[in-house]
Amino acid sequence: MGSDPKTQQFYHLRPYALPLIKGEKAQKLLNLMCEIYEALSAFYKERLDQNITRDEVLKAIDAPNEQALEALSYFQDTHSVWTGWGKGFPYEEGSHINISEDVILKESFLEVLTDYYRWNFLNQKDEALFTNNKISLPNKKPHRKPGRPSKKHMIDEAFNALDNENKIVRSDSIQSHYDLIRDTVITLYPDIGDDNGLSDETIRRAVREHFD
Repeated sequence: MGSDPKTQQFYHLRPYALPLIKGEKAQKLLNLMCEIYEALSAFYKERLDQNITRDEVLKAIDAPNEQALEALSYFQDTHSVWTGWGKGFPYEEGSHINISEDVILKESFLEVLTDYYRWNFLNQKDEALFTNNKISLPNKKPHRKPGRPSKKHMIDEAFNALDNENKIVRSDSIQSHYDLIRDTVITLYPDIGDDNGLSDETIRRAVREHFD
């Protein structure tokens, strides 16, 4: 949302205009939307087509709720992010969204924005001009297959096993348990071969409810 200093009237900006605006607030919004987009990708891999509440999204990112809600409101106006959302999203507590599979097919939210320009406005000459003005458009990548299956159930099993052995100390930080949980998953599932899909962030999302 912006305002015209001459008329004092408010107007709504499309999210695709944010990269063109030279301003601190626009840049902060873009950075936050990129962070939210990464969180949505992780949610999709765990939950697929299940609803995700706005409160889960807010909890997954490190930003004041007011800023995060503004960023989520801009997300509603983008393509390749949602398949739908509930009434009142994102400002109504308990409202939810359904995430599109496309969030695991594109590497970043900036790719979503620049693809919109590429397919709707730019021809080859325009794209060169756009790039010369220091607005970088990533090369169009071939369609990627969805990411690896979620290891959440493995993390849950490892956590429960450690908890039963009194090795989980809830008064300690959640971060202090990451290596222990990761090593236990590999012990319980030796056939997985490595720790791919067992990043600190993935483990945090799987077990955070036990430490809140």
